Amino acid sequence: MAVKNSQLIILGNGFDLSCGLKSSYKDFFEWHFKDTIEEEKRLNEKNTYGSYQSFDLAFDMENNWDKIFWSKKPSETYRYWADIESVIKETVETIREKETEFFTRAFSDLYLLEDRFIEFMNHQLSTCKDYRANAHQLLGELVVSEYIFRPLDFRFERQDYYKARNEFIDNKENATEILSFNYTNQFNFRSFANPRIFRNVHGSLADKNIIFGIDGHKLNNPLTVGFTKTYRIMTHQKIGFEISPDIQYIKFFGHGLAEADYSYFQSIFDGVGLYGGKTKLIFYYNNYNSNQARDILENQQKAVHQLIQIYGTTLDNEDHGSNLLHKLLLEGRLEIKELSVKSIIEEK
Repeated sequence: MAVKNSQLIILGNGFDLSCGLKSSYKDFFEWHFKDTIEEEKRLNEKNTYGSYQSFDLAFDMENNWDKIFWSKKPSETYRYWADIESVIKETVETIREKETEFFTRAFSDLYLLEDRFIEFMNHQLSTCKDYRANAHQLLGELVVSEYIFRPLDFRFERQDYYKARNEFIDNKENATEILSFNYTNQFNFRSFANPRIFRNVHGSLADKNIIFGIDGHKLNNPLTVGFTKTYRIMTHQKIGFEISPDIQYIKFFGHGLAEADYSYFQSIFDGVGLYGGKTKLIFYYNNYNSNQARDILENQQKAVHQLIQIYGTTLDNEDHGSNLLHKLLLEGRLEIKELSVKSIIEEK
């Protein structure tokens, strides 16, 4: 059957956050270390000198990663728990051959940390009653965006719009593939439940096989290969996606475009022949705070600029690499667009 429309949608944690799920690493560590945080507060309150005193509460922690992440807790020098992958990379890159016992322990402890994250996420899903409906609504909008446009008088044409939207989603002549960097996959549309359409690249809560890992590009220490995402997902049986030059759109939403996932993006851009192809990149962002609208947009622009610039360095033709961003903009094949998430979700 001929494919009329073909697209790839890439989701990051910003998608789940926009749907009301408290799924950030900061949320996780505040939940994970709740008892330790309360104990530290209690000890500080007993400090007779009335000034802040640091207590070493890590000595009771059996998991080495707990000790490492506790040392990274919010303070004047370390503002927040933000990026698990960066801390893992920073840590394992220092491992040397004579420390292979630590390497082995760190690997086994990582499984325990992942299990704890599964527990945390299941708890969040049980308390966020609207998540499934919100995710269903927002993902449906991302699927039809650029294909079906909202009527100007939405109040009177709402029913017709949603009928067309649902028909587009269920039409097998339209090829939509969804690559999620999240661990969630709770959606109502039967189409989204199909693993050939929706793939959790780093495992899912449902399968209890989530992974934390680092990017394998330019590692300084060969012993760290076991911690790379590529190595770890080899143990998971996945249904792969066919990255075709015929893909019309690659849509990003909620992904921070962090370095840890650059290898995936390189493979995708190579697959569509980004430089000489026709695929359009659309980076959607959610203006979640009107008081920070300019900063939110600028951060998105910087992340996109860095992603394209770094991808350009991987091209065989140096001239093509240096002018890739300019070419995409000139041809109208790169766009950064705001998505009115609040109004979309409120329509459900």
